[in-house]
Amino acid sequence: MIDAAVIIPTRGDRPTFLRRALSSVLAQTTRPREILVVVDGDDARRTEVLSQIDGLPCRVLSTGRPRGAGAARNQGAREARAHHLCFLDDDDVWKPGYLAAVFAEGPGFDLALTAFEKHTHDAIRPEKVPPQELTRTAFLVANPGIRGSNLVLTRALYGKAEGFSEHLPAFNDMDFGLRLVEARPVHYRRICEPLVEYHAHDGERLSRRGASAIPPGMEGFLDAHGPTMDHRQEAAFRARAIALWDVDPWTLPALERRLLRASKAGTLPAHFPGLLHAAETALLEATCRSDDETDAHQAFIDRLSHAFERERGAPRLRRLRLLVITTDTPGSVAGFLASLQTALDRSGWRLGIEGPGIEILFVRNDQDPEVDQAHDAVLRRWTDRRVAITQHDVPRADRPLSLTEARRFAHRAAQHRAWTPSPDEPLWMLDEDFRFEMLVPSNTRGFRLVPGGSLLHRVACLALQHGPRGVDALLGGNSGAPPVPALGTLRRQLLDLATPATPERLTEGPLHPTAVQLGRRDAYYDLSTDPLPELHVPMRMAWWSRSGAWSWETVVDRLLQGLPVTRPALPWLGAPASAWGDLEAASVAGGNTLLLTPRVLRPEDFVQLRWGRIRSRRGDTTWCITCQAGGARIARASFPLFHDRTPRKGRPPRESAVHDMIADALGVGLYEALRDTRSLDRPSIEACASRRLAAVVESLGTVITLLKSSKNAFPEAFGTELLSVAVRAQVRLADVRFDAADLHEMQEAQRP
Repeated sequence: MIDAAVIIPTRGDRPTFLRRALSSVLAQTTRPREILVVVDGDDARRTEVLSQIDGLPCRVLSTGRPRGAGAARNQGAREARAHHLCFLDDDDVWKPGYLAAVFAEGPGFDLALTAFEKHTHDAIRPEKVPPQELTRTAFLVANPGIRGSNLVLTRALYGKAEGFSEHLPAFNDMDFGLRLVEARPVHYRRICEPLVEYHAHDGERLSRRGASAIPPGMEGFLDAHGPTMDHRQEAAFRARAIALWDVDPWTLPALERRLLRASKAGTLPAHFPGLLHAAETALLEATCRSDDETDAHQAFIDRLSHAFERERGAPRLRRLRLLVITTDTPGSVAGFLASLQTALDRSGWRLGIEGPGIEILFVRNDQDPEVDQAHDAVLRRWTDRRVAITQHDVPRADRPLSLTEARRFAHRAAQHRAWTPSPDEPLWMLDEDFRFEMLVPSNTRGFRLVPGGSLLHRVACLALQHGPRGVDALLGGNSGAPPVPALGTLRRQLLDLATPATPERLTEGPLHPTAVQLGRRDAYYDLSTDPLPELHVPMRMAWWSRSGAWSWETVVDRLLQGLPVTRPALPWLGAPASAWGDLEAASVAGGNTLLLTPRVLRPEDFVQLRWGRIRSRRGDTTWCITCQAGGARIARASFPLFHDRTPRKGRPPRESAVHDMIADALGVGLYEALRDTRSLDRPSIEACASRRLAAVVESLGTVITLLKSSKNAFPEAFGTELLSVAVRAQVRLADVRFDAADLHEMQEAQRP
C-alpha cells in the first residue's frame, strides 16, 4: 500500500463508466490508501451513485450542489488524508501498473505526470507524453500533457497551487498546469509509458467539438491568463481553439465581452495589448470578406483605444522620438505630419509624461530650393503642442547625401542630442514618405486605406513587451509601395498588366479573390525568367489611387518615374497567424525601424559602396547585419505604415530608373556578402552585384520580347515608350562591369 488518495469526480450520470474507472483503481498492483468518489451534486445524487457502484470499496462524497469538476476535485483533496493525491476522471481508465510505475522510485516527488493513449471506437493511439520541463509558455498555448487522469502530486503542492479553478467550465487542465508551474515543484517525475486510457466516447465530454462549456471556458481562461501572453502565444492559442473546437475567441462579440469584463474589473490596462492584437488581426481577416465588417472592427479598435487612454496608471511609453530624413520629395513633410495628427486624434494616444510626448527630429537633406522652402514653411507653421519638432540641417554644400549617408548623419544627430533609446523611450526611424495608415485589400474597391487600427498603440505595446526581453530593435515593414527599383519589377508588372481585361473593366469592382491574393508569395525580388505560376497574380485595381481610377497614361508615367503599379506590399502577405508578426530575426531592414537600446544607435554600421558616381542603396540592411554581427538582437515585427512613395525631384525619370537599378545591385551585393561572410569581401560583393544585374538584364530581355510581340495587350503608345526605355536600360546595364578599381574604398564610406 502507498500513502496516496485516489479522487474520482463524477456527476453520477455515467454509472457504467464510473464502475469501469473504479475497477481500474482496484486492479492496481500497488494499492492506494484511500479512494474517494466525489459527486458533483446534492445528497440525492450521492445516494444514486452509492447504488450504482455496487458496494465497491470507496468513500462517496458530494459537493452539495452542481459546481463543476474543479469543485469536485477540490472537495476530494480537502477530505483526503493521504500524502499524495491521484486524480482519475470517471470516464477514463488506469492500466494495472499505473500506480506502481508512478511510485517505482519511491514517494520522493512533488509531481508526476504519465503519458496516456486515446481510445476511440476505431483505434487506440498514443495521445501525449508529458513535457520534459514545465513552462508557462507550454500551458498558455496548449495542453502539453496534463489531464484529470494522469496527475499525481503532494497535498502541499496542491495547496500551494490553490487547487483547480471552480469558475472555469473548461480549460481547467491548462489553468491548473499554469498554477503548478508558478508553485515550482522541486521533484518532477515523468513517466513516458502510456498507462492511462483516455476514452473518447459518444457522451458529453468537455473536450468534444461543439461542447457548450468550451466558449465560456475559453473566455474565462483568457480573462485569467491573457495579460501574461505575448501576441504570438495568444495567436497560437486561438489557432488551436479553431482547429480543435471551431471556436474563435477573436470574433467581434467575444472581444466586446472581454472588453466589458476587463473594464468592469479594472484590469483593462493588463488586457489591452492582447485585445488590441486580437482586434487588429481580426480586422485584417475581415478585409477578405467585407468592407462593412472591416469598419466594424476599426470602430471597436477606436473604442478600445479610447477606453485604455481613460485608465490611470496604465503602462505607457514615457516618450516617443521620431527621426525623419527629407529627400527632395514634394509635399512629403506636410503629408507625414497630417497623417500623424489624424492618428493621434483618432486613437486618443498619449504618453506617460506631461507636455509634448512626441519629439520629431527632421534631418533636412533637400537639395531643391523649392522643395526645401516648402518643407520649411510647413515646419514653421506647426502649432500642435502634442508634437515638438526640431531640425538638423545637412550642410548645403554636402546635399544631397545618399540615403545611407543621411542615415549615418541622422544617427549622429540623435547622439548629439543625447537621445538614448530604451523600451519606454524608443527612437523610431521613419522615411518621410510613410503615413500612419495601412493599405489593405477590399472586396468592393480592390484596395483601401484604413487607419491601421492604432499603429501608435501597437508600436508602444511591442516596445514595452519585447524591449525588456532583450530585443534591441524592431523592423516594421510597410504596406503600399514596395521599395524596389522600377526596372527590377518591370517584367512582373507587365505580366500583371497583360491579363485579358480592358482598362474599363479594371475599375468596375472586385475582379480578384482577395483571400487568395493574401496567400501568394512575395514576388518583388523574383527576377527569374520562368516564375512559378502561383506568383502571377494580375493587378485588378489602382491601389495607389484613393479613387481606384487609372489610365494607361498614368501607368506608364508611374513606371517611368520608378513607381510600382502592381503588387502592392500588404501587411499580411502569406496569411500568418498574427497581425503583429512573428518576431523572427531580421536580415533585411527598411525605412521603418524602432530602436529600443543604445547598442543599435550606431552610425558607423551604415556601409555603402560606389561605382563611378553611383552610391549603393540598402544601407539600412548593412546596418542591420553589422549590428547583429556585434551581438544585437533585431527582430521583424509588423507595424506596416503606408508607403506613399512619390518621385523625388532631380534626375530625369529614365536616367533615374537605370541609376536606381545599379545602386540597388551594389546594395544587394554588399548586404549579401555581409550576410554570408560577415566581412567586406570585395570579390563576394562584386559577384553578388553582378548576378543581380545579370538577372535584371535577362528580365529586361523578356520585357523587350513581350513589347515587340504582335499579340501584346498594350496600347501602341504605351508599348513604344516602355520599349524604348527597356532597350536603353538593357544596353546600359549590360555594359556595367564591377572590378576592384571601380569600387570606392569601403573604409571611405565609414569615415566621420
